[in-house]
Amino acid sequence: MEEKTTVELIFSSIELFIKFWEVTVWPLVVFVSLFLFKGQLRQILPSLSRFKYGDLEANFDKNLAKAEVSLAETNKKMGTPESAVDNSYNYVLNKINQLIEISPRSAVTEAWREVEASTAMLIRSHGYDPSNVQMSKVFRGIVYDQNLPTSLYEDYRRLMMLRNQATHQEEFELTDNEAERYVKTTIELASLIRELVTEKA
Repeated sequence: MEEKTTVELIFSSIELFIKFWEVTVWPLVVFVSLFLFKGQLRQILPSLSRFKYGDLEANFDKNLAKAEVSLAETNKKMGTPESAVDNSYNYVLNKINQLIEISPRSAVTEAWREVEASTAMLIRSHGYDPSNVQMSKVFRGIVYDQNLPTSLYEDYRRLMMLRNQATHQEEFELTDNEAERYVKTTIELASLIRELVTEKA
């Protein structure tokens, strides 16, 4: 009986030692390792993050390239010179491009606001109140009713989705070049929609 008690005590001691090791030593080892290798971790983590969100960035660039090509084709279909921006937009374009140096995301937001402003003017010219309707749906209806190229609405939707990606998905990095290309293409779209308002007037 005494021998059994001794064995039990030995096993209890071993269990206590293991628990002590788990509770104190391993966290200490992890903490020391993090402290010693914090420099290397700072270099590795951005790379891992970049790898994780690389698809988002590649997607943005791919869809932006599609929008650039498609809008150029839409301009041709509508008889508008390629890459044409109304003179009234040159100042706006320059101001937004200056904003890219400070915040590419803000520049994207401001460029899209110009499209929204032009779309609101077009919708109003067709007898709708922009504040009481979903602008994208009404714009689509106008495009179809007026027999305009359907690519015009597709360009609108694509650039709107790119705006959403750039402004709402903070984990992905928007480059200055991508922001500049987006701003240029979006301002061209805003100018093109504004021309439709002028023609109707």
